[in-house]
Amino acid sequence: MGLFEHIAVSVSNPLTQVTKEATKTTPGTVFSLFVTNANATIRYFQWHNLVAVPAAAAVPVESYPIPGGAANTPGSLLLDITHYTDGGAKFTTGIAWGISTTFGTFTDSATAADHIVVVRYV
Repeated sequence: MGLFEHIAVSVSNPLTQVTKEATKTTPGTVFSLFVTNANATIRYFQWHNLVAVPAAAAVPVESYPIPGGAANTPGSLLLDITHYTDGGAKFTTGIAWGISTTFGTFTDSATAADHIVVVRYV
């Protein structure tokens, strides 16, 4: 049996594209992430252990580069069970994320229309 057959996993896929989200405002676990970047410049997907969206200059728990791309061939990042293993990534406060133009702190100057984010979590 696969991981998702044992637990009820929620999916966050904001249909109104955004650059930040408070996916879960209580402790939780992330099992996978898929994000695209249609901007030619590299962006950074950041996890934040928060109950609200990250504020400017917030320091992420994790930060991953999303390769640059174009509208018809966006760059993408996939973090799934091979990255997070069966236990997932634990967040003790809440699950929040942001797409940043800088690696080490949250800089909210990415264009929302350039990104699609799908998070599987409990």
